Amino acid sequence: MITPEQVRDLRENGWRDSSPAGDQIDASLRADEHRLDGSAVEFSPWARMVPRVSAAMDRALATPTVLPDLPALRRLSVERSNIGDRRPQQYGRAVVEPATTSERAAFRRMLEAATTGPVGLRTVVIHGEGAQLYSAPLPDTRATDAAADIQPDAWLPESEPFGAAALVAYPVPYGYSTARVARLALEGAMWCYWCDDWRHHEQIPFALIVGAGATAHVFPTCPRCRADLDHAAGVHPDKVLTFVTNDGWDAATGYPADRWR
Repeated sequence: MITPEQVRDLRENGWRDSSPAGDQIDASLRADEHRLDGSAVEFSPWARMVPRVSAAMDRALATPTVLPDLPALRRLSVERSNIGDRRPQQYGRAVVEPATTSERAAFRRMLEAATTGPVGLRTVVIHGEGAQLYSAPLPDTRATDAAADIQPDAWLPESEPFGAAALVAYPVPYGYSTARVARLALEGAMWCYWCDDWRHHEQIPFALIVGAGATAHVFPTCPRCRADLDHAAGVHPDKVLTFVTNDGWDAATGYPADRWR
C-alpha cells in the first residue's frame, strides 16, 4: 500500500518506483527532437489558442485509431530511416543503397516491438478524408462455434472477419523521429483537412502537427489554409503552430538523416 509520504512525494516531485514499463512510458512522453541549444522541440505547444485547431484536436482525440500489422507499414524501412546518418545527395539524382538482409531483419524486429508492446512508443496519426484506414483481423471462431453447435454472430462476414476500420497510428520505431514518420506518412497526400478546394489536385505541401502526449496528430494543410491558421495564431505563429513540409525533398535527396536536413 502506498504511504502518505509517498503520495506527498509523488505530488511534489513526480516520484515513482523505477520499472522497465514505466521507463518506456516516460521515454515515449519525452521529446525525440531537440534544437541546437538543447531545448526540446514541441509540436504546436499553443494549438489550443487557435479555436479552429482546438476543435480539430477535439475531433482527433475522439477518433478511433489502430496500430496496423507490419505489411501496412511498408513506408517505414531502414533505407528511409536515420540509420546510417546519410547526408543529402544531389537533388533528383539520389541513389539509396539497399539495406542488407541482416539490417532489414533487425529493423523488422524493432518495428515489431514498436507495434506489439508491451508498452507502446510514440505514434503519428494522419487525419482527413484520404487518411489510411486499417481493419484489424479478428480471430475466426466459426469453426469452434460450429463444433459446439452455436450459430456465429450475424455480423460476421462470410469471408475472413475483420474489425471496424480505424485510422492508422504509425509507430515511431528506432531510427525515426516523430517528424520523420509524419513526412513519410504524408507522401502522396492530396487533400486539405481544412477546406474542399485542394481535394485530389496535387500533393499537399504542408501539414500541421500537434502533439498530444505520446501521439502526434497531423492535419494536411494547403497554402491558403496555412496562411489563415498563421493569421489566427497571432504575431508569432511559429511559436504557436508547427508545420512539416511535404515537398518531396527527402526522397529527391536520398532520405538524409534529420540532422542534415
